[in-house]
Amino acid sequence: MENILVKQIDEAATQREVIIMGDFNYPEIDWGTETCSSSKGLVIGAAVSLSQVKQILLKKVSKLPQDKTKIFQALLQQLSTLAGEQIRSMASLGGHVISKGATSDLNPVLAAGGAMLNLVSKGGIRTIPLNEAFFTGSSALKPGEVLISVLIPYSPKEQFISAFRQAQREENAFAIVNAGMQVQFKNGTDVIKQIAIYYGGIGPTTVPAKNTCQALTGSIAKPLTDLTKKGADVVNWSSAAVEAFQELKRRFSSAPMLCQPDVSLPFQVEVDASEIGAGAVLSQRDSDCSMMKPCAFFSRKFSPAERNYDVGNQELLAMKWAFEEWRHWLEGAKHRVVVLTDHKNLTYIEYAKRLNPRQAR
Repeated sequence: MENILVKQIDEAATQREVIIMGDFNYPEIDWGTETCSSSKGLVIGAAVSLSQVKQILLKKVSKLPQDKTKIFQALLQQLSTLAGEQIRSMASLGGHVISKGATSDLNPVLAAGGAMLNLVSKGGIRTIPLNEAFFTGSSALKPGEVLISVLIPYSPKEQFISAFRQAQREENAFAIVNAGMQVQFKNGTDVIKQIAIYYGGIGPTTVPAKNTCQALTGSIAKPLTDLTKKGADVVNWSSAAVEAFQELKRRFSSAPMLCQPDVSLPFQVEVDASEIGAGAVLSQRDSDCSMMKPCAFFSRKFSPAERNYDVGNQELLAMKWAFEEWRHWLEGAKHRVVVLTDHKNLTYIEYAKRLNPRQAR
């Protein structure tokens, strides 16, 4: 293993990459220095602490052009509030990345910015992108592979990167949700050439906003539209055209379609309220596939006075509005109507002996 690590450092120096390694106490290698500059980006060893990463990025930002270090600046924004100073001094960059933590503050930014992972094993060296396949794929790392370093690329001139973090406190608190966003425009235009958005805190690991990115970068049907142009080969489709056709078929067949209410089947009403309004869905279970299908949707904005109601009364008001909206279906229904709400305290209404004037109305 040591020979392979030495070989990687030699290759990095030959390719004129920047590589900073952690202190592994191997006398054969000077792990704590930068070897040289690189046109690709900054390669930081997996064992380097997050505090050291912060100092390295600060040094690079002060020396390099601002438009070249946009991803460095976004990472510094996250590092300034990630955990506390003691944890940052002990935690390593590689450990932070390889854990694929759901609330990782760095992984969304690294993934959006196009970071690469350098892996080493007895079989040699391999480089993989830090993307959805890494976060969700169980086979991203092969048996015996070790993460040795992370390549953080320089930012092209037309690229913009932003980081976001929401937590209960500025430091020493896990993020409720975080994000890394990157957009690159076509030279001299406002047309999006490439976009990547990754979120943390909304799933078991870092997840991409694929549908949003796809919608922003152009039409799904564009490869098919191109076939209508003069001179296009309409017989031999490209792989992009085939993929677009299959995706359109999938979306047309899976989109939610309203079904006609059937008075012989039970109704289900789902209600929810927010700070500014309320919404509801009227559904029935399909007799063919046993799936709940929507029959109708309803939403309404709260008045200034209604915004002052407590959560329980707002949810109850949403329920009242829903039953008024669909009275012609629900009143005298053959089966008992099931009402779903995320406010459990409303269950007392069914057994309450006394109601306040607002609830009674």
